[in-house]
Amino acid sequence: MITFTVTEPGPLGRNLGPNSRAHWSARNRATQAARDEWGAALNRDWPMDEIPFAFDRVRLTYRAYFCRRPWTPADPYVSSYGYRPKDADNFVASMKSALDGLVAAGLVVDDNAERVELGTPSITWLPDFEGERVEVLIEEEARG
Repeated sequence: MITFTVTEPGPLGRNLGPNSRAHWSARNRATQAARDEWGAALNRDWPMDEIPFAFDRVRLTYRAYFCRRPWTPADPYVSSYGYRPKDADNFVASMKSALDGLVAAGLVVDDNAERVELGTPSITWLPDFEGERVEVLIEEEARG
């Protein structure tokens, strides 16, 4: 089984979450930018010498490393930048554009349920902003 990790620095974009109230065009720009960034990250991190082909089936596990900053009602929009605690389902929904970017870059043929299995996401809280990142662990899955 082949396993490798694709990493993007920083928290997720503000307009990528399912609870974003951004205008549709701002959301579209953010989604397209994230898709392009994750596609470029795959091309940067993919061990092409060892894996010169697209996978037939993969398992993706999302891992976030965010800084936790105290949230106050006076600062209600802080959560969209990744400082207020997030829950796993919103984190996974925010990663849809990342999955689209990985598919567009050639990781797997399609992102349907037959080809992509999602692992259990994890969120780790860091003491400061240094080291904030989002990782996607990619594992080749055997047909079963």
